[in-house]
Amino acid sequence: MPLFGRKKAKKATPRTVVLAIDGTPYSLLRRLMDDGIMPNYKRMVGNGTFTRMYSTQPTVSSVAWTSFMCGKDPGGTNIFGFTDLAPNSYQLDIPDSTSIKSKLVWEHLTDMGKRSVTMGVPISYPTRPINGVMVGCFLSPKLDKAVHPPEYLKLLKRIDYRLDTDAWLAREDLDKFWLELNVVFDRRRETMLHFVRNEKWDVLMVHFMETDRLMHFMIDQFEKGEEPWRSRFLEFFGRVDRLIGRLDEDVPIEDNLIVLSDHGFTPLKYEVYPNRVLYEEGLLKFKSWPPKSIMDIGEGSRAFVMDPARIYVNVKGKYPMGTVDPGDRAWVADEVAGLLEDKLLDPETGEKMVAAIHKRDDIYSGPWVENGPDIVLEPKWGYDFKGAVNKETLTGRTALCGMHTYEDAHLYIRERQISQPGSGPEGAPAIQDVVPTMLAMMGLRVPEEMTGKVLF
Repeated sequence: MPLFGRKKAKKATPRTVVLAIDGTPYSLLRRLMDDGIMPNYKRMVGNGTFTRMYSTQPTVSSVAWTSFMCGKDPGGTNIFGFTDLAPNSYQLDIPDSTSIKSKLVWEHLTDMGKRSVTMGVPISYPTRPINGVMVGCFLSPKLDKAVHPPEYLKLLKRIDYRLDTDAWLAREDLDKFWLELNVVFDRRRETMLHFVRNEKWDVLMVHFMETDRLMHFMIDQFEKGEEPWRSRFLEFFGRVDRLIGRLDEDVPIEDNLIVLSDHGFTPLKYEVYPNRVLYEEGLLKFKSWPPKSIMDIGEGSRAFVMDPARIYVNVKGKYPMGTVDPGDRAWVADEVAGLLEDKLLDPETGEKMVAAIHKRDDIYSGPWVENGPDIVLEPKWGYDFKGAVNKETLTGRTALCGMHTYEDAHLYIRERQISQPGSGPEGAPAIQDVVPTMLAMMGLRVPEEMTGKVLF
C-alpha cells in the first residue's frame, strides 16, 4: 500500500454543449411553452436558469455572436455591424473573422488543451486553426472552404450539411423557402447529434440560423394568425423543442447544457431611413441624386447613418471628405442624435420611434472603441432603422416582416441558478457573459482579457 494511502482520482472536467438558436425571443418561448408547443423545454427550464438576456448594440447577429465568442463587448472585438467601412474610405465592407481583433473562446480552449467542435457561429469564416473542428458560418462562400480540418468535409457532404437557407427565396416563393428551411434545419440537426454522440470534444456548439430566418419572414403572419404560416411556424418550433429534448437526453447530467439566442424578435411596423432626415436637413450631401451608396457622399457632409442606426460623424482625418474637427466630434454626434430623436416620428401616430440614445463610450470598452459608431440609436419595437441612402420617404416596407430586439434574447443553463449580476442594464445578463460563465462552470480559467461577467 502506498505510504500516504491511495491517490484520489482527478475529477474530470465537465464538458459543455451549447445550442444557439438565433433570434428566438424569451417572451415568445414562454408563450410557446405555456401553449404546449415546447413541452420538453418547459420541463427543462424548471431545473436550471431560464432568463431574459440582453444582446449587443447594435443588435446584429454578427456583432452579438462575436461578443459571445470573445467574452467582450464590441469595443474589445472590433465588430460593430454586418457591414462596415474600409479604413479611411466610404467603401462598404463585410467583416469576416479576420476583422475580429481578439482571441475566440475556441482558441483559449486550445491553449488549455481542450478540444472544441463549433459549427456555423457568426462570424467564423475564414475558420481559425483550433484543437478540434470548426465549420464556418453563413458568410462562408462554399462548404469546401469552410471546414477545419478539411478531412471532416467528406462527413459533412455525406450528411448534406448546408451552410444556410437561401433567404432570397422568401422574397420570391415563401412555400419553397419553407421547404428549404426545414431541409437545412434537418441537416444541421443530424450533424449536431452525430458529433455529440461520436466525436471527442470538451465543448461543442452548433448555431442554427434557421430560427432567425423564420422570424424575419413569418413572425407577422404567425402573430396575425394567418394560415398556413401560423401552423408552420408552430410546427417548426415544435421541431426545435424536440431537438432540445434530445440533447437533454444525450448530454450526460454531469456535463453542462446551454441554450441561448443572440437577440429577440418582434413584428416589423416600418423600416426607417434616418439618412433621409440628415439629407433633408443638409447634414448629409451627395455628389448626385439618387446616390448608389454611401460612397457617393458629397462635400460638406457632417454625419451619416449605417445599418442599423449607427451614427458616424464625418471627422476630418478619418474619412476622405471629413468636415468635422476632431474636437467637435462629440457635440456634433449629440446634435445629430437629438435631431433624429425629434424627427423620427411614426407617420401614422406621430409617436417617437427612438427608444434610447447610446453614446459610444457608454456602451463600449477596449482598444477598438475608436472604430465604432459615435452613437447607436435604439429603436422602439416595430421600427427597424436602416442605413439606406437613396430613399425618397422616411419609412417603408419590404419582404422582411420581423426585426431584432435588444432586451429579449434568452439564456438557459441546465442544473445551474445564476446569482451574480451581469453586464447588461441594471446587472441583467448579457451575451458577453455566457462564455466566462461557461468556462467557470467547467472549472477552467477565465482569461483576464474577457470583460464579460461570471453569472454564479
